[in-house]
Amino acid sequence: MVDDRLVVVKGGSVLRAFDTDGTDRWAFNIPGDVPGIPIAVDDQHVYVSTRKRLDAITRSGREAWTYEPDDEDVGPPTVVGNEVVVPVGDGLTALAHADGATRWHTETDGYGSVVVTPSAMFMAASGGRIIGLGTG
Repeated sequence: MVDDRLVVVKGGSVLRAFDTDGTDRWAFNIPGDVPGIPIAVDDQHVYVSTRKRLDAITRSGREAWTYEPDDEDVGPPTVVGNEVVVPVGDGLTALAHADGATRWHTETDGYGSVVVTPSAMFMAASGGRIIGLGTG
């Protein structure tokens, strides 16, 4: 992940951050099973999913909050406005950036990453279908 101030890479169970000039900023050990799920970022946090949790790490490398749903798989995070949206079990859950509080949850039969437009969110579903949520 790269933005105008930070470069973040995930290697195994370690998340490393660098300034855009290559200066090493911090490292964070990710607890749990760390599959090849993409990370997401906003102006406050870096988000990384393991199979059973989502960690929000401050841009200075400290754990801000953790979301662990009851025995449900957690998919790749996507930043949407003031929320981070994650596939959880058979649905989508939106969490507040500031503290990880659940804002909403909806059941879907989709999976994988969420693609966001200004008026809708989309995700793949079984049978080659696409699920759309929103006004788009």
